[in-house]
Amino acid sequence: MITRRFAELAEWLAQGRLRLSVAKVPPLDQAGQAHRLLGGRGTVGKIVLIT
Repeated sequence: MITRRFAELAEWLAQGRLRLSVAKVPPLDQAGQAHRLLGGRGTVGKIVLIT
């Protein structure tokens, strides 16, 4: 079931029916700051940590 749902989401992304909002892309060493932003609702969108 999870595989089917993932395929459906991937299809929606490819078709442009689903859009992801990425607020910040900080390096991994700023994970603490990113966590504080999430906890304090200091962002709109996702935070993606770069390794």
